[in-house]
Amino acid sequence: MERVEFTLDGPALVVPARGCILFVRFRLAAHQEMDAVFCDYGMLSGRVLRLFNCRTKTFLVLAGPVSIVPCDHALKVGIMTLPAEQVVEVFQMATPPWYHRLEEDALALARQSEDSAGEIGLINLFRAMTGPK
Repeated sequence: MERVEFTLDGPALVVPARGCILFVRFRLAAHQEMDAVFCDYGMLSGRVLRLFNCRTKTFLVLAGPVSIVPCDHALKVGIMTLPAEQVVEVFQMATPPWYHRLEEDALALARQSEDSAGEIGLINLFRAMTGPK
């Protein structure tokens, strides 16, 4: 991850390098807590930063007879508009595999991982290490 310089008097477009996305950390309005969003690019207009093609990262865990490792995927948020004063920092990072992955794709990957783990005996090893539920 590489920090992207973001200032009110900087360039109007905040664009990552080819093959990268933006990771924007911002302070929630009237709170001390921070949140983050991933997006394709941003545009500064006055004192407002508009972020385009935003996504948030989440994960999927199958509920079934076998516990598996969760599979990450992205939820589409669309366009976000933030007061520039709320932006804490902006980074560019290589586009991760989950960024364009849909929930259906994550579900298929999770099921595939479950089958593979069962075939090679990892599930029994995990159960032995974690004990009975």
